[in-house]
Amino acid sequence: MEKHPNVKVIKCNEDLTGEDGLIRSDYTRGGLHLNDYGYVVLTNRLKDQL
Repeated sequence: MEKHPNVKVIKCNEDLTGEDGLIRSDYTRGGLHLNDYGYVVLTNRLKDQL
């Protein structure tokens, strides 16, 4: 991100994925879209970083 010094990358993968690298089933609807619990995890990570 050296080209974009005002951009902050926030890595959320570790918070949302299991050991298999896929979104944890308790955080997703159909394995693709986050459900309410997944959005809580994502929101908490973003709040921690901003």
